Order: sequence, then structure tokens, then C-alpha cells
Amino acid sequence: MEEEKILDSNLNQTQTKHARLSFLLFLWTLGFMGISFLLTLIPESWIDQLQDSIKALLFGIPVLVVLITSFGGLRNAILSIRKKETWGFYKIVGLLGALIIFTTIVLLIVSNVFDVVNTLSPNE
Repeated sequence: MEEEKILDSNLNQTQTKHARLSFLLFLWTLGFMGISFLLTLIPESWIDQLQDSIKALLFGIPVLVVLITSFGGLRNAILSIRKKETWGFYKIVGLLGALIIFTTIVLLIVSNVFDVVNTLSPNE
């Protein structure tokens, strides 16, 4: 009799694990985007003194982390939809935020690749 109550009580609780994780990863993404924007405020005279590899790491790592966290947020938002978690603030904001940021970054990477290909191709 006690075991049935425990099993039934688990069904009544709404699950929002993936929705909350998607929202949390969206907040992390916004934080690292803020760090990326703050790095652009560093004066050029200071940046010119750094080695090229340090410059690449300084500006590349936050962008890579933004891509990873936005992909993770999008993945968890999709899992939240597949597991039929209840629709709420966390789920909607996590899904829309991760979708917009991930799509934007992928489009920026694609446009950068096309730009490099056009630059390297011989002009006729």
C-alpha cells in the first residue's frame, strides 16, 4: 500500500527539468555574449601588444562557449518538447533564446566561410 502511494505521487509532479536547464544555458549564453562584447571595448593599443595566438584565444573562446551553450540549450528545449513537459516561462524563453542565438551564430559562421572562399578564389 505504501509503495502505491509513492508511485502515484511521482506522476502528479510536473517535470520541467529540461526546460529549466534550457533556460539556465540560455542565461549562460547571454553571459558569455556579454563577455565577448566587453572584450571589444579593450583599446586597440593594448590588443596590438598581444601575440596573435593570445588574441585568437581571447576572442575565440567566448564565441566557442556561446556556440556550445546555445546548442545545449536548444537540445534541452527540444528534449523538453519531446518529453511533453508543461509549457511555461522557462521553456518558451529557453527555446526561443537558444534557437535565435544558435541560428545566428551558425549563419555568421556560414557567411564567414563563404567570405573566405570568395577571397581565396581567383578573380576572373
